[in-house]
Amino acid sequence: MTLGGGEIAAAVDKLDGIAGWLTLFGYNLAVRRIGYKEALDETVSEGAKIVRGELEHFLEGRERRTYLAVLRAIALRGHEGARWNEIMRLAGAELGRALNPSVLANALDGLLRAGMVVEEDGVYRIVDPMLEEAVPGIRV
Repeated sequence: MTLGGGEIAAAVDKLDGIAGWLTLFGYNLAVRRIGYKEALDETVSEGAKIVRGELEHFLEGRERRTYLAVLRAIALRGHEGARWNEIMRLAGAELGRALNPSVLANALDGLLRAGMVVEEDGVYRIVDPMLEEAVPGIRV
């Protein structure tokens, strides 16, 4: 199967240029010989399963509801990312209570140290598009 430049660019954009996900996508196309859309959908689905497992492991021994609320707040903002006050508001709304600033700081610090989130100019973003895809479906 030959892909056009637009299809390649769309896949790179969707998978955020991450080599592992692009490799899985290429495997789905070349080895499994499935069509472009199905290969991309399958890559996202499989990738989300993988990072969901990694996230479950990360959450062991941590305040699960808080971390998931923070990740969901950031994920809601997509590639744009979320500022501190947006995370406070959105995570607090999900938790059904005001979020203590030190609790948010600790959660963000843990996510930053784990490499799940990056902060640039006061804006927090989820690093891996598969994590961003997986977070909304994870149960508390």
